[in-house]
Amino acid sequence: MKSSEKYSQKSSDDLEKPVFNPRDLVGALTLKPPEELLLKKRAIITFDKKSLEFLKEKSGATLNPNWYPYRKIYEIHGRETIFVRSFPSGPCLAQLTEEVVQFGTKEILIFGFCGSLVEWISIGDIVIAKGAICDEGTSRHYGVKEEVVSSTWFENLKPLIEREGISSCLVWTTDGLYRETKGKIEQFRSKGAHVVDMEVASFYAVCNFLGVDGIAFLVVSDILKNSGWIPGFYLKEFLQGKERALRLILENFVL
Repeated sequence: MKSSEKYSQKSSDDLEKPVFNPRDLVGALTLKPPEELLLKKRAIITFDKKSLEFLKEKSGATLNPNWYPYRKIYEIHGRETIFVRSFPSGPCLAQLTEEVVQFGTKEILIFGFCGSLVEWISIGDIVIAKGAICDEGTSRHYGVKEEVVSSTWFENLKPLIEREGISSCLVWTTDGLYRETKGKIEQFRSKGAHVVDMEVASFYAVCNFLGVDGIAFLVVSDILKNSGWIPGFYLKEFLQGKERALRLILENFVL
């Protein structure tokens, strides 16, 4: 059984061929033939500019001119990994995921931020998402009928998770940033979610639909409590956790 069949049930509508695909759009915007747009096996996607700059500078990656200016995709000479930035949100990441897969990528790691819903996960902690509770719209376009969508890559990463002492959990993925209410926090916490984000469910849905491996590395940037919201974007703990996660990615995931 293929991973896409194992982790989602596709309806006939999901299997219907779209009127245009990533190859059509990217070709139209770059004016390049498909053979000039081929990409490496593994992609590492960030959402913030500073994280992309860190990965690029530490690895010596350079810009792929064939995708520019539509996408700024960076490659390491002689290696099988690319770095690229997505705009935040499930739809934006879904579009990018479809595009890189269309041109040859088979494994995708995303690096982003999340909010903690529980006392034992703090600002600066690294979390790997084993799955996500779907509270957004994008996953439904990719055959997800269940409430939870899972990573096909997670099981293979358990030795790394244990060695590095990293937390792993379910993520609550929402597309309503300013509708994270006390009631919803309680609701999704009771369903097993320990953190909240805006992309993971959409990302895993697309990966499973396309039959590629995806994993999400998240750093806790803020805390959501019934008593209020605690931001930590400029705290030392967050900045240190972010750098630790990026170094871990460079050391373990660059092919």
